[in-house]
Amino acid sequence: MSWSSREEAEEARARLAREIARHRAEGEPLAALTAPKSGHLCAQFWGRAWCRHLQDMTAYEGRLAPGRTCLRQGRVYDLTIHPGEVQAVVADHTLHTTRLRIRPLEAETWSRLQQAATASGPSLLDLLSGRLGEDLLRLLCDPDAGLFPRADEIRFDCDCTDDAEPCKHAAAVFYGVGLELDAHPEALFLLRGADPAQLLTEAGRAASASLDAQAGDLAAQDLGALFGIDLEAGQAPRP
Repeated sequence: MSWSSREEAEEARARLAREIARHRAEGEPLAALTAPKSGHLCAQFWGRAWCRHLQDMTAYEGRLAPGRTCLRQGRVYDLTIHPGEVQAVVADHTLHTTRLRIRPLEAETWSRLQQAATASGPSLLDLLSGRLGEDLLRLLCDPDAGLFPRADEIRFDCDCTDDAEPCKHAAAVFYGVGLELDAHPEALFLLRGADPAQLLTEAGRAASASLDAQAGDLAAQDLGALFGIDLEAGQAPRP
């Protein structure tokens, strides 16, 4: 790097530092996401599954790597997840406000996932930690019919001048979602406009119905045969 290039880079860093300081002075926290410098970005099931999904999205092939590098450099700030939207500030030569807009989960897809959960009966801890049956996991992580958004369900919005889809700032936020899911896996359901408790409710109803049926079968049995005693007709058993 030439002397003039180094000087320009140092000036750009100083200018960015002043901008960050000004935002913080105005009450904006600008808390940076902390990502590992090398190796896997995510350590937990849903975060790693999200990153695998991104890498398999051929529509964005070649556009995601610069964003991953940007995230590892600690340049993604204040990432928040809302129903249908992810927002963050990304530092480059200046600060960029970046949004991902993601279509809510289709009702038909959600209904199918609920039916699958009913068959397997997971707990909330199982669901959020990814300790589920292989069939249910495969369905939840299906790239076309699971919880993760398809390319045609995503829109990028960044105030930078890069017209690529996605720009590196949006790609950095895209990967930043994986880090957030490591700490808060329920955020995936929030993002897709779905309630994980509904999966458990349907599974709980199925389990309750099964128990009620078993209780009904038990009540219908002959008590004398059940306890090995003879009961006269119409006589209640002694306690």
